[in-house]
Amino acid sequence: MLTRDYIEDLIHMRLPQEAVRAELARLAPETLDDSELTSIIEAVESCLAVDTTALSEAGAEAIDCCGTGGSSLHHFNTSTATAFVLAAAEVKVAKFGNQAASGACGSFDFLRALGFTTEVAPSVAATVLKETGIVFMYAPAFYPVLRQFTAVRKSIAARTVFNFIGPLLNPARPAYRLLGVSDRHMQSLIAQHLRKSGTTRQALIVTAANGLDEIDAAGTTKIQRVVGKEIFYESFQPANNAADCAQLPMLHVEASVQIFSRLLSGQDTKSYYYQLLTVNAGAAFFTCRKTASIAAGIELAGELLRSGAVLHTLDKVRRSHVGFSH
Repeated sequence: MLTRDYIEDLIHMRLPQEAVRAELARLAPETLDDSELTSIIEAVESCLAVDTTALSEAGAEAIDCCGTGGSSLHHFNTSTATAFVLAAAEVKVAKFGNQAASGACGSFDFLRALGFTTEVAPSVAATVLKETGIVFMYAPAFYPVLRQFTAVRKSIAARTVFNFIGPLLNPARPAYRLLGVSDRHMQSLIAQHLRKSGTTRQALIVTAANGLDEIDAAGTTKIQRVVGKEIFYESFQPANNAADCAQLPMLHVEASVQIFSRLLSGQDTKSYYYQLLTVNAGAAFFTCRKTASIAAGIELAGELLRSGAVLHTLDKVRRSHVGFSH
């Protein structure tokens, strides 16, 4: 087990580069334990660059929807697309993310391709959330210490502990979370961590049977539902299974944007991507108690897409965020 001092040295890059690389590779999700996870999170949180008191107050009614990555399966930026569906229903969204490390397209790669060309400054993130109902927070802007791990994470070219702690570092401390995890062991560790957080009202920690880090539209998904300090173990099977995603092509950012555009315009109401988006948005609506069930949330998501409300919300959010950017 790693000592707290060693973890501090690792986070602050006081170890040789090769030692950092070896340690990150060793801290594979299947070997990490609860104590190490907590110590690493606390070490990074101690490096928070700004006072986030107002942001955490604003996050008391918000949801974050995100995935850890690392599934090696091909899908588009479901969680970021879901954020716009939620915002279209006037759900407060505090989305925390980064650029891709081990995958092809991270949340901020996707946002930039959608026209969000600059990040919201951490100092005004709380104001953005309060005034617009949605904020996209760039992880390295809040935790500059994370920037120094970019190159070494890419050199490993596999999921690391940073894939899994990233969503847990959200400085808004959102009360609600839909969190996709690509490893069953880490799913349990993260559920336990959120159970002890003191700020979680409800969270769905989801892992699909095929390892997808979100609710699968083509098969069974295991759910650990955190409600306060309790954890409930559930499964979800969509009513209408989509085609299996195993044969889908690898998507880069331009292809993801094209898929999202077809979903927003109503050109696509049947594909695997449509079902992936509506089922995950439906789960998010249930998580934040906008709907009484995932099924009702799926219906609401479909209505919002068909009506053009999500397209309108994307345009509105893009315009409103310009005034708050660097």
